This record gives sequence, structure tokens and C-alpha cells, in this order.
Amino acid sequence: MWWLWAWAHASVAVAADPGDVRGARPAPSLGEHADTTTYPAGTRRGGEKAPSHTSADPPVPDADGPKVMLRDEDVVRALEQRQPSFLRCYRIAQRKDPFLVTAQVVLHVSVGPSGAVDDATLDGGTSIALDECLLAVARHLSFPAPLQPVQSQLKLFFTP
Repeated sequence: MWWLWAWAHASVAVAADPGDVRGARPAPSLGEHADTTTYPAGTRRGGEKAPSHTSADPPVPDADGPKVMLRDEDVVRALEQRQPSFLRCYRIAQRKDPFLVTAQVVLHVSVGPSGAVDDATLDGGTSIALDECLLAVARHLSFPAPLQPVQSQLKLFFTP
């Protein structure tokens, strides 16, 4: 057993010595042992996807320029102004559906250059009555006029 271990290490030592060419094999040609498989762009050997970017890469500049966002205090102010209407929608929906205890929705609003909501959609709605009412109220939200049209997500949570 020891002899096999010594032989394996001796052969590694001989192959590692560049001056000793005894028993050295030439590098494999492309036809012998090299992997000549071509992979589609963006993939690696074994089919795994190559990362598009890493955390060490600098941020990719946005082609449309810097993103304009609504200020937090403007969003809070707009939601506070319409809070009674949002709560009324929740109470009406609870009367129609007694099993509606809590609701969590994400309201997507498009705010135009005047500060008015141009479009509103809803994700995560639990009842049609609640969704329709919340969208009607959201279309009446008003924000200070942004520099350009803005897309924003507003998370609304309703609990009894």
C-alpha cells in the first residue's frame, strides 16, 4: 500500500518538473481529450446560466436617465387625505363578505406631470367589491407635480 502511495507522488513530482522530459506526454490535441462542445451564449458547461452581473460590477446606468420617485412624505400625505375613503371601502367589503378579516393589496399608480393619478391597478385583492372601490379612490389621489410621469407602488394593509 505504501509503495502505491509513493509511486503516485513520484509520478506527480516528475510531471511537475519542467526540465525533466522523460515520460512526459505532449498536450492533448483538440481531437484527443479537449472539450470541443460549443455552448449557447450566456451559458456555461453543464447548461447553467452565466450571471448577467455580479455585486462587484458597477451599477448599470439607466438609459432613460435617473428615476424620478415620489417623496415619502408626499405619499403619506396623499394616503392620509383619502384614508377615510379607503377604510369605507374595506368596511363595505366586510359587510358583503363576512369572512374578509384582513386584506393586503399593492396599488400600482401612474402619476402624471400634473400630480394626478393617470392609471391605477391592484395586486393581491381579495374581493371584487373591495378592489373596485379601492381603485376608484386611488384614481382621486393627488400628489405634488413631479418632474416627469412616475410609476409607484403603494402597499395597503387592512385589519379590523
